[in-house]
Amino acid sequence: AWGGNYFTLGGSVLGKQIHGSYPANLQGDDPILLGRGRVIPTTGWDTVWNGIAQWFGIADTDLHKVVPNRANMASLLTRDDLFKILTSEPTVAPTPLVITDLPTAPPTPPGNLVSSTVSFVNLKSNGYVQVNGITNSDTGLVTSVRTWDPDALDGPDMVIAISITGQDFDNDGNATDSLSWKVRVQGYRNTATYMCLPTPDPCASVSGGDPGYKVFDQGGEFGVENRYVGRDGESIVFKIEDIQLNTSTPGFQATYTGFTKIWATTGSYIFGKGVDLWAIAHINGGGASGWINFPPQYVYDELQLTVGTNTQERIRQLEGSFTVSGYVF
Repeated sequence: AWGGNYFTLGGSVLGKQIHGSYPANLQGDDPILLGRGRVIPTTGWDTVWNGIAQWFGIADTDLHKVVPNRANMASLLTRDDLFKILTSEPTVAPTPLVITDLPTAPPTPPGNLVSSTVSFVNLKSNGYVQVNGITNSDTGLVTSVRTWDPDALDGPDMVIAISITGQDFDNDGNATDSLSWKVRVQGYRNTATYMCLPTPDPCASVSGGDPGYKVFDQGGEFGVENRYVGRDGESIVFKIEDIQLNTSTPGFQATYTGFTKIWATTGSYIFGKGVDLWAIAHINGGGASGWINFPPQYVYDELQLTVGTNTQERIRQLEGSFTVSGYVF
């Protein structure tokens, strides 16, 4: 590398100084001149950048990472050689910049990840449900209790409390784990809707709706105020709440991953509330009923179902799932 000259500018620079040695003359007899414009450097890069790095806040213990050849220099310029010294201390002392060695090793997992799925299917308004293939009326491992909540802020909601016991979510060999949750069902009327079918793009909308209407059970099907859904802008809203997980191994958690499908009679349905909603003209092969499977991008953790036409429709057999996961050693 050949020598040269460089300028440092700035308000904090200690100016009017020349560091290093300038040739005594340019006639060719100076020992640092090799001819044809070549000059031997007298001051190394690491000598200068040592002081600049200090000014930038690099800790002294980390200077060798920024100026790796500083140990080979005959002398080193410091921050005080290059920059003005403050006459008063700053109000807040600057935090030294600490350089972390790269690359760093990836973090060690806290153990082996154990994960399982808990799915509930065929949930009806009379409380009937199946959890992981077990019916609430079979073995006692699955229980389901339906009540009405008269103190709900928006009216008498239906609440279905579901639990599954005798499980081994943490793989410790003991079937002592359990998971419980509640499905809250709310009823609305006079919901405004807009349908844009047929179209492949979500463009339906739902707005408004008067709360406080009781959700009823009609042979296992969900209705509002003793009738099916749809004639007067009825909407049904499903929510998951009060998730309780008990495992022998601490640190496990249960995450609700969303509603996945529901059974309904032939009709037009809108899912969600707002604009650009997913809607479907539900026809099951010309029959009167069938499953509506929610596309992956429309798996709902809170589901509002509204009939998009002035017809009464029947809905039942809601499905959804949880993920239970944690680390074991």
